[in-house]
Amino acid sequence: MDETLAYVLFDAQGNGAFYSAFYFYSLYHYQQYWHDLSDVFQHPYDKMIPGLFDGQHDVDTIRSALPANSQALLHPALFKAFEQGTEPHLDQLRREFNRYQFVPKASLLLVGSRGDTDVPFSNSALAYRIFSTMGCDVALKSVSDEQDHRQAFLSVIFEQVEFFKTKLAS
Repeated sequence: MDETLAYVLFDAQGNGAFYSAFYFYSLYHYQQYWHDLSDVFQHPYDKMIPGLFDGQHDVDTIRSALPANSQALLHPALFKAFEQGTEPHLDQLRREFNRYQFVPKASLLLVGSRGDTDVPFSNSALAYRIFSTMGCDVALKSVSDEQDHRQAFLSVIFEQVEFFKTKLAS
């Protein structure tokens, strides 16, 4: 199982249900991997999810309507199939959602905070290692060891702007 799917299902530190709801609803809606939402989500979430992702609800509202983790959200058979690596769409998901099946042509800044539990800095570090071995012009920077996703926002934006200023000046 790839690191994104494993993170969403098993290690999202309180955000797993939110990420799973978004991820699996998107796959159901756009790719039709499953015949019915009841194949994906446990009741009552199979009926609730479409309304939560109607564009009228913010992240906090959606999170508060969901259970604490992915296991409580997903249909037990689906969760077990992912856990055991037997989900029929697993190979297709790996192929279609591998973030590293491209070579960046432009300079790339991977910036975040080591304190971020929403988007772990380890994801950026992994991408940095992969893209570096491909010979890409890639930089990795953490703006903080403690700040979470929201707290680090302004520092991340600042680093992004500075990165582009430097690249445009050279």
